[in-house]
Amino acid sequence: MTMPTMTRVRSRIATARKYRRWIGLRGVLYGVRAELLHQTSEMQITPRGYRAPLTLRVGTSDVVTYAETFVRGGYALRLRHPPRVIVDAGANIGLASIYFAHQFPGARILALEPESSNYAMLCRNTAAYPQIVPIQAALWSATGTLELVDAMGKHSAFRTQMPGGAQDRPVIGQVAAVDMVRLMADYQVERVDVLKVDIECSELEVFAGAAAWIDRVDVILIELHDRFRRGCALSFYAAVQDFAVEWRRGVVIGVAREGHVW
Repeated sequence: MTMPTMTRVRSRIATARKYRRWIGLRGVLYGVRAELLHQTSEMQITPRGYRAPLTLRVGTSDVVTYAETFVRGGYALRLRHPPRVIVDAGANIGLASIYFAHQFPGARILALEPESSNYAMLCRNTAAYPQIVPIQAALWSATGTLELVDAMGKHSAFRTQMPGGAQDRPVIGQVAAVDMVRLMADYQVERVDVLKVDIECSELEVFAGAAAWIDRVDVILIELHDRFRRGCALSFYAAVQDFAVEWRRGVVIGVAREGHVW
């Protein structure tokens, strides 16, 4: 067996072990089928204690996102007061929104996802949770229209950019952009208790323009993407200087105002 072949075999064994731990033996079988057929394979799974099954596209990043959310607890929160409004920016297929809806059943959750196939899955997965409002849009520093870019060929890595931006990756369409001020106005939100942000480098623009809305947000959970685009972390930390508490859980960074988390 050649060295590249051995490396591929070891990688597949490691992936199978992770799938077994995260989504069970059935998930391994779905993964094998996806590998053999060179296509995604839909699988339903119900996290323990949740009201309805959700659908994962095995063979995509959905399984890793599921593990980060439901197995590793990346978005776990101990809030001092029940949240009324949660914004999930970069909702993907709705896993974080469903996690929040289960943890905080009294909260209204605005779930933003720009890419059409992810948005369709978001709507399917959250249908059993009427408090989740799916919105096909990208969070940005202003309202308007953006280009949607397939940055890595993965369902969790679509990026947005201004029209006519960098051309090193294929532009696959356009999407509506909304800023926090407009979003809060459109949905009659006075204050956002929790803002979750996983928007594939667009945090640079969003937090560069945060002065207009950051005082109306109490807790932020974010994944930063400086590994792909320098300046994301600087933009974020410059905007949240008044947040007194910070923590990390896996790839997720949390910040909160004094008195909002335990």
